[in-house]
Amino acid sequence: MVLALVSTSLATLISLVAVHTLEPRRVVLALVLHSLTIGLLEAYYCLGKEAGELPYVVLSLLISSVVVPYLLLRLALGITSAEERTPGWVTVASLSLLCLYAYIAVCPPAELGKVALCAASAAVPLLMVASGRDPVRVLVGINMASNSLHPLLSEAPALLSLLSSVSMLLANVIGVLVALSAYREYGSPLIEGWA
Repeated sequence: MVLALVSTSLATLISLVAVHTLEPRRVVLALVLHSLTIGLLEAYYCLGKEAGELPYVVLSLLISSVVVPYLLLRLALGITSAEERTPGWVTVASLSLLCLYAYIAVCPPAELGKVALCAASAAVPLLMVASGRDPVRVLVGINMASNSLHPLLSEAPALLSLLSSVSMLLANVIGVLVALSAYREYGSPLIEGWA
């Protein structure tokens, strides 16, 4: 339980840093660190269960921490991103979510267990989705939120985690293709310029 708390807290702090990072390459690097933190926790749990599921977890870890960020980095390099400020409401909301997360980590609701911690951890990257005008930030936010919910799958078969990672990979491929074609057609890296 202590390892889960530490790694989920580290992933939440990485998400918080990513929300306030302006450069797309650094946001993608934060996604890599976030995915590795969550993925290594899953691999640790898998080692405790049975070795037969380890290949699924390793493949899931590779997809979430190497393949998906590579796609998003290609998108970030393909689109000349405009510098955008982090809105003030995002700063207030992220600090509020961090306080909520700290409260849940210190006094976890017994009936909810890991669910409350993972939900609070997943809420932070959703701020990138809500405030992002850059497609890279939106896709990174969706991926971080999805990765934050992966510890809930630690009791499920590892194949389910792999299927979740593959579905996120397919969603990212589609998102990258849509963003690149919209950029080519409209010439703007900002989503609101695609109308």
